Amino acid sequence: MAMPEVARGRRAAALAVALAIAVLLGAMLAAPRAGAAPSSLRLGFTDGAIAGLPDRDAWFARARAEGAGPLRIGVTWSAVSPVAPPTDRAADPSWPGYRWSAVDDQIRAIAAGGLTPIVNVTGAPTWAQEPGRPAAVAAQAWKPDAAAYGRFMQALATRYSGSHPDPLAPGRALPRVAEFQLWNEPNLDLYLAPQWQDGKPFAPGRFRALVNAGSAGIRAAQPTARVIAGGLAPYGDFEVGGHRIAPVRFLRSMLCLSARLRRSCRSTTTVDAIAHHPYAIGSPSRRAGNADDATIPDLGKLTRVLRAARRAGTVGPRTPALWVTEVSYDSAPPDPQGVPTARLTRWTAELLWRLWAQGASTVLWYQVRDQEPRPSFSSTYQSGLYLRDGRRKPSAQAFRFPLVVTGRSSGRLTVWVRPPGDGPLRIEVRRAGRWRTATTLAGRAGRPRTVRVRRSGVRAV
Repeated sequence: MAMPEVARGRRAAALAVALAIAVLLGAMLAAPRAGAAPSSLRLGFTDGAIAGLPDRDAWFARARAEGAGPLRIGVTWSAVSPVAPPTDRAADPSWPGYRWSAVDDQIRAIAAGGLTPIVNVTGAPTWAQEPGRPAAVAAQAWKPDAAAYGRFMQALATRYSGSHPDPLAPGRALPRVAEFQLWNEPNLDLYLAPQWQDGKPFAPGRFRALVNAGSAGIRAAQPTARVIAGGLAPYGDFEVGGHRIAPVRFLRSMLCLSARLRRSCRSTTTVDAIAHHPYAIGSPSRRAGNADDATIPDLGKLTRVLRAARRAGTVGPRTPALWVTEVSYDSAPPDPQGVPTARLTRWTAELLWRLWAQGASTVLWYQVRDQEPRPSFSSTYQSGLYLRDGRRKPSAQAFRFPLVVTGRSSGRLTVWVRPPGDGPLRIEVRRAGRWRTATTLAGRAGRPRTVRVRRSGVRAV
């Protein structure tokens, strides 16, 4: 049974919550091994495609309708800076060798569409890589120059500081970008290579250098901007010298921690948040098989590392926040191998609860709209909350207004809910054939609540 759209008004909100309880009651869930959950949970999207569509305003409106604030897009360093700038001009966005027009267009559109851009910068140009790249290594991944990356990030943050002139609108400034993500999935050699060198991890140390240089460049342009270290991929290889380092091991090494979470090097990392991409194989409750891998119910492993790094003094000036900048499931329909509708609706709400309970303060769904299945479903993503023709999937309601029955004891249900808006929030249960009020909460947009209600007469429908 799909949850209905939530219309404006208190009665509609209460009814949607009551139906959500009925849908999600079927499987009682074990609580995550969590640290302190954040006070709020911000939701948004990663989708680099919709800002380039002819009807992008309609897609921005759909994203806003699902309660999205941020929209994460990718900027390829090599595309903006295909030739090396003079060192003394590299931090200046007005250097004529930079190609900003495509990025300008996306940033203008996102801001005009009522969303907050998060800019993820990866992909080193050839001139900013060390020599000797093996032919099998991705063209933009080989030993990126951290100092050059830092200068580029300063140029980028200056251009989108909110005060740089818009070349297409005399007298006006380009919109501000206040959140920058440094690199993408650095524990994969597809993005950062080599992962290993001489039998030792190489990529974590180079990523630390990229993060510190990028952070310094951004702060020089915008002292109050938020800096996020690129999202880690969820799985690694078992063998030394492989193409992937498991994310928990990668994060420990990057933050100068040993396997026992003791300080192992002198370096310190300066960053506001660490991001992860906890794509799951199976349900949101299925843990990764490898101790250093991290899927949805394993996010607490990363929280533990961040806290240990703060205690050891290897990260600062405060404990970084934990973000999820990509997560999703493909749906069936349209993908024959995707997750069926009713199950996906349950899983969407459950994964948000699990990620929040383990410390995630921002979760970005990948994507708003399904990709076209070319050349095949298996090589593309049908993970949008909307089909390509704009029809809304039932799972979108579970994203916008997630509610999970997380347990029961002593005749009561434990219920977790994230209200999509401010105002009174009434939770109803089905008794004697009628929906009846179980409790009324003071709902605040994006601030999850956990309550207990009587379970007498409640049923899954």
